[in-house]
Amino acid sequence: MKRSYWPWLLIVGIVCLIVGILVWRGFREEEHPHKHGEGCHCYCFEQQGKEEDAHKHDAEHPVHIGHGAEKSSQVTVWTERFEIFLEHAFIVANTPTKFITHVSDLQTLKPRGKGPVTFILRRGSETPDKHIARAPVRDGIYIPELTFPLPGEWSLSLVIPLEGKDHLVELPPFEVYGSHEEVDRAPFPKEIAGISFLKEQQWKMLTRAEPVGRRKAIGQETLVVPESALIDENGKPVAFVQVAGETFEKRYLELGNRDNDFVEVLSGLSDGERVVTKGAYAIAEAERKKEHPHRHGEGCHCWCFEEGHPHRHDEGVHHEH
Repeated sequence: MKRSYWPWLLIVGIVCLIVGILVWRGFREEEHPHKHGEGCHCYCFEQQGKEEDAHKHDAEHPVHIGHGAEKSSQVTVWTERFEIFLEHAFIVANTPTKFITHVSDLQTLKPRGKGPVTFILRRGSETPDKHIARAPVRDGIYIPELTFPLPGEWSLSLVIPLEGKDHLVELPPFEVYGSHEEVDRAPFPKEIAGISFLKEQQWKMLTRAEPVGRRKAIGQETLVVPESALIDENGKPVAFVQVAGETFEKRYLELGNRDNDFVEVLSGLSDGERVVTKGAYAIAEAERKKEHPHRHGEGCHCWCFEEGHPHRHDEGVHHEH
């Protein structure tokens, strides 16, 4: 009886195929040493409609209530330690109003994950009213319902305890309307134009924005920015300025001399503006995706940070949606 060699040839063929795949993957890992998730942040930037752009968590915690629901305001305040980004519907006296309050720690670049925040409401010289939000509803986001008993101009301040110290954050004055009809007659607030990049995205990327300032460089006092703030766009230097909590503006710069890790800015930025020094590449990608929208699941990229130098890393990235 003749022996059949086909089963043995099939087994040898399968073994050779498996060995070939393993060798090929080994070469790929040598060329691209980053494993997915190690030192990389991967995001899909998709064009968002105006309703989505307002907030991805609006469905859970709507800002708007009652009459004049389409009218809302936002406030951004920076201190040395905290950034406060606050959204609320137009306020009517004796009507509870949700204040969606984002609290970012400017040292760690992370959201405040626990602990209370006290909201102090004050009208003129009257006795202030205090409301304590004992914990965030989720990392970085407090949503107290505040009631202002009388119409007129009110002040609002926040007290944030941290590391044995109470940090006081003063907000701009708030206008409280006497009725819903007054809200309906009130003008719409001026829209803040720019590139939308939500706080949740900023927290994941540990985005940092710092005030532009003058320092001694090249033997003279001049306006400078860190090298990390600059992006090359077709040969033109670009930086991003944070104009509100979730809104950024692209600026084309004219640069001068370089001094260590800083670059002289001849035009395009002003003293005191907050320029992005970490995470600028992600904001540039968000702008690109807004200008060139894609279908859900396409155009996802990884950003890897090695010794402070971000770069794209797209190969081998898989996203499930």
